[in-house]
Amino acid sequence: MLQALLEDRFQVKVRRETREVPVYDLTVAKGGPKLQPFDGSCTPVDWNKTPQDPPPPKGPGDCRNVGGVSGTNLTRYWRGISIDNFILAILGKGITGRPVINKTGIAGVFDIHLEFTRDQNLDKADAGPSIFTALQEQLGLKLVPAKGPEEYLVIDHVERPSEN
Repeated sequence: MLQALLEDRFQVKVRRETREVPVYDLTVAKGGPKLQPFDGSCTPVDWNKTPQDPPPPKGPGDCRNVGGVSGTNLTRYWRGISIDNFILAILGKGITGRPVINKTGIAGVFDIHLEFTRDQNLDKADAGPSIFTALQEQLGLKLVPAKGPEEYLVIDHVERPSEN
């Protein structure tokens, strides 16, 4: 409905375009993955639900994805999470500055515990490892610079609206 309004009122013309951009490929590090298998003791979060879906009532059997901050260090703990959902949850542009593509070939769900420091805090005295070092040392995974696709919304045309 909003798209139709914008097209009618502002004569907006948009299209989607895929461009080749710098990305990180998430791969298995030398020595293999150090992932803890999910023990099945709780119900994992359904990452495929849209934000509009009403959340289910919280129960004692629901997995809790928790995190905290201690000084400059971030701690994150996910229960029953796949590698693809782990990328969505933490390894996106907000932390790495680039899209991340799963090239691990690892299927299944895991309990993942990760402690790291954001890049801007690495020079602080109490800083932990960077996300790159933490992934390799704690999970046996590695971020490798690469090129890959990213989708963009391109505005081809827009006009000032006519007076009412």
